[in-house]
Amino acid sequence: MIEGRYRPKSDEVDVLVRCARKNKVLLHFLRAAGIRSGVADEEERRFEATINTVRKISEVLKGTEYVFFKFVKPIFYVPADIDILVEESYVGRAVRALVGLGFRVVVLEPYTITLTKEVAIVDIYTHPSIGGSLIYIDGRELFEHTRTIDFYGVEIPTLERYAEVVVSAAHAVYKEKLYTLNDYFTIRRWLSRRALSLAEEVVCRDALNLSLRMNKQIEEELIEAPYRIPLAIWSGVLMQKLIKDKALRGSSMRILGSLFSSRAGSLLLSKLTRETY
Repeated sequence: MIEGRYRPKSDEVDVLVRCARKNKVLLHFLRAAGIRSGVADEEERRFEATINTVRKISEVLKGTEYVFFKFVKPIFYVPADIDILVEESYVGRAVRALVGLGFRVVVLEPYTITLTKEVAIVDIYTHPSIGGSLIYIDGRELFEHTRTIDFYGVEIPTLERYAEVVVSAAHAVYKEKLYTLNDYFTIRRWLSRRALSLAEEVVCRDALNLSLRMNKQIEEELIEAPYRIPLAIWSGVLMQKLIKDKALRGSSMRILGSLFSSRAGSLLLSKLTRETY
C-alpha cells in the first residue's frame, strides 16, 4: 500500500504533518516517510485502538445485518469515528450491543445514532445522511454491494471497493462540502465501471463527476487539498440531487422543523468555514 519512500527535510516535517492530518492521510504519510516521533507513536496507538474496537464491535454484532463503511481505504488510515450501516430492523439490537460494551448514546437523529466510549466514537446509520436527517444514499441499496474481509486479523463486513468510491464522493460533496486527499486516493485507486454504474443507480453521479474533476485539478496543482467546495457549486449539485433523488426529497421534509435551531445553525456555519473535519 505504500508506493515507495519519501524523505522530507527536517524543516518540512511539521508542515507536512499538519497537511496530512487535515487530509486524513496522516498514518500513511508517517509510514511512507519513515518518520519516528511522538506524533507517529500516537497515531500508531490510535490505529491499534481502532482495530481493537472493531474487533469488539464485530463480536457483539454477530447475527446483525450491518456493514462497516467509510472505513476501509486504499491507504493506511485512522478514522475519527467508526461508521456502521445497520439494517433498520436491527438498529435497537445493535445499540443495545454497543451499550453492553460500555458505549453510551450521545446523539439520536432520524437516520443516525452516535455513541461514545472514552475517546472512541461510533456512528450507526440506517442511511448515509446529512445532519442525520437528509438521506444522500439509500442505505438499503448499499447492502447489495458488500463483502467480508480480513481487517488486521478481524473478519468484518464492509462495502465493495467500487461502492466505497461512490460513498466517498457523495460524503465529501453532499455532506462535508470538503474534499480531502483521503477522498482523492480512494477515488483514484478504486474507480471502476461498476463505481460509475452504482453512482447512477443511487443518484450520485454528479458528486462522482465533481470528485473526478477535483482529482484532475489536484494533479494539475490548480487546487490544494483539503479543498472547500465553493458554495455555488455545492448548492448546485445538491439541488440537482434533490430534483432527481426521491430518497433525498422524501427525507427533506423531516428537517424543516429544525432548520432554525442553534445546532443546525452551528453545523451550517462549520461546513461553510472549516478547513477539515
